[in-house]
Amino acid sequence: MPGALVRVRSLQHVLAGVRPDILAITAADGSYELRGLEARTLYLKPVDLEAYAADRESGRLHTVVDRGATSAVTHPSRVLMDHNEEERTLVGFRARPIVLPDLFDPRSLLTLDHARLLDGETDSDLQRFGLTLPATAAVIKKDGYYDGAGPRKERVGVFFVPPERPVKVVMTSGGLGVGQRLLLLGGGAGDPFGAGLGPAVAPIVTGLAQRVAVDLTELNQQRLDNLQSHGITSQPLRQLHGRSRRLAQQNGTQREAWSLAARAHRAIAALVTDAVTGVLFVLLMLLPFSVFAERLLFESKNVHRQVGGAALLFLSAFGVLRYSHPAFDLTLYPLVVLVGFLILALSIVVTTIGMGRLNDQLQRSVSVVVARHRTESRRTAMVGRAFLLGVAQMRRRPMRTLLTCATLLLLTFCLVSFTSVQSTARFHMTPMTKEGGAGNDAVLLRRPGWAGLVGAVPDYLGLSIGVVAAPRFWYEKPGLVRHGGQRTRVAAALGLTPQERSVTDIDAVLVAGIWLSGARHECLLPVDRAAEIGLAETDVGRAYVDYFGENYLLVGLFDADAFDALVDIGGTSLMPLDVDVYQPEERRAGAFPRGEAPAFAHLPARQVLVLPAPVVSGMGRYARLASVAALLPGGRNQLERFAHSIDDNLFARLDGRLWVVDTAQSHSMSAERGVWVPLAIA
Repeated sequence: MPGALVRVRSLQHVLAGVRPDILAITAADGSYELRGLEARTLYLKPVDLEAYAADRESGRLHTVVDRGATSAVTHPSRVLMDHNEEERTLVGFRARPIVLPDLFDPRSLLTLDHARLLDGETDSDLQRFGLTLPATAAVIKKDGYYDGAGPRKERVGVFFVPPERPVKVVMTSGGLGVGQRLLLLGGGAGDPFGAGLGPAVAPIVTGLAQRVAVDLTELNQQRLDNLQSHGITSQPLRQLHGRSRRLAQQNGTQREAWSLAARAHRAIAALVTDAVTGVLFVLLMLLPFSVFAERLLFESKNVHRQVGGAALLFLSAFGVLRYSHPAFDLTLYPLVVLVGFLILALSIVVTTIGMGRLNDQLQRSVSVVVARHRTESRRTAMVGRAFLLGVAQMRRRPMRTLLTCATLLLLTFCLVSFTSVQSTARFHMTPMTKEGGAGNDAVLLRRPGWAGLVGAVPDYLGLSIGVVAAPRFWYEKPGLVRHGGQRTRVAAALGLTPQERSVTDIDAVLVAGIWLSGARHECLLPVDRAAEIGLAETDVGRAYVDYFGENYLLVGLFDADAFDALVDIGGTSLMPLDVDVYQPEERRAGAFPRGEAPAFAHLPARQVLVLPAPVVSGMGRYARLASVAALLPGGRNQLERFAHSIDDNLFARLDGRLWVVDTAQSHSMSAERGVWVPLAIA
């Protein structure tokens, strides 16, 4: 393919202000040469080659590298960088692009970075496709060297598929890529499975959140109806599905509908899994029941007849379950459940026999003197003999045995028919020991361990609550602040917005000047740092300071001690972490006594420069979106609604008190009181 563009994707947004991807144009014979890549060193990671051929007149891409299962093995595009020179033949195919403009997952608050493309007609994996997904922090950690983009990462994904084939898109996030967070089926009202995104679909998929919400709700509706037709219902799940369906039909709530539909989708899958797991438990109970029934009904003297009778009873009971238990109708191949269970049971039996033989050999290896004074106890054999003796006694009293079995059957029927275990997500608020201080009711989002948030979180939080959110950015590298030939060192920079005044009592820390107005080149300094470079209260609003080559107007001075005493919504300081101090490993928020986060060490305010949030967000590798806060005008009800739409924990301040908020799954039994009557009679 002459004139095609071949590039090495570097996973970096920019490097020194330019795109760092190494590019080459193929020659007339399709050959290409890429120079300048370092190879054969211990720390190097693999790189991926990409190739694109475009129409000369329109510029539209028509041929890309095939990343299907076959080409990935025969003609891999990944280079391990373990040789100084290496040849790669890139196989392409005719394709059309499908652009997903915003791959932000509203439930996990992450960027979707794992994709699976399905054929729209057969629902099988596409054999030929190409894709370019966003370089998320997880991808850069695995295949890159450093995160040069910081919070400003792209969230656009492009898929290349055969022009004549409709496709369905399934996406998720996380290190393992397990689950289904995004489903694009190309369906609509009354079409749960869809026909895929056909050739007539525009290259750019607009209204992505609404499309995903509609596809998920229609698929959930079909699966709930299927479960109900087999006698499996869940009222909380029905309510969750109904809420997601209503939100999908409203303007401005499509992302919340997507989030709730994804949660219902996962809960439905868990419900089916629980049903199949229950069948496996019943099959496990059938093994001793078959042996018991054979000894009670037949009492064969021959070992072969005993095994045959027990097997016949087991298969008969399985046949009854096959056509009476709804779990078998929910599986594609019911006999596979039986085969899998038998394999598991035989594995356990063989392992038990092997361990028994090993124990016998170990006991025989003991010296004769010790063996004489050792009491051999075979508990399993004793239990087996006691069981057979009890069965023999039951055969001698048929009427008592019949009544006992009838009682057990009645109790089992009551337990199964009149009780049910329901799983619901309950709203929990755990108080924190720290006082919330002054401030309006507000909510805070942050990741465990202060991991960086995705750049789309502030907009999502603000749109969900109906206010403008207040993001907090950290730049965790030292720098020099200069003015009039003098300079002072700051350990970090804190990026805030004018909306910070609505969520924290930030005005109380100001000594002179005003808070940030939203202009780009503004800053605030602690009083003692300003004094080190010759600035006083009279210079506020007139003097400029230099920080990393840019001039910022000094609009205010703040009291460092008062800033350190300011308690954020999460019960911590607003300041960046102290990178020189050991920090605890926080596995999840709320894992500590009274739901509090571990004690992270933050920098003192006298070592921090306050800048506008957009400035700090663009500082690259060492910048991160630490947290996002927002005013909570709706109080507890609004907080509960938003908490149900995300997986992460929240921090909130309500009526001057701080809370850790979560929506943990809880299990409850319904109609358990009605069971006590037959139990008392029995």
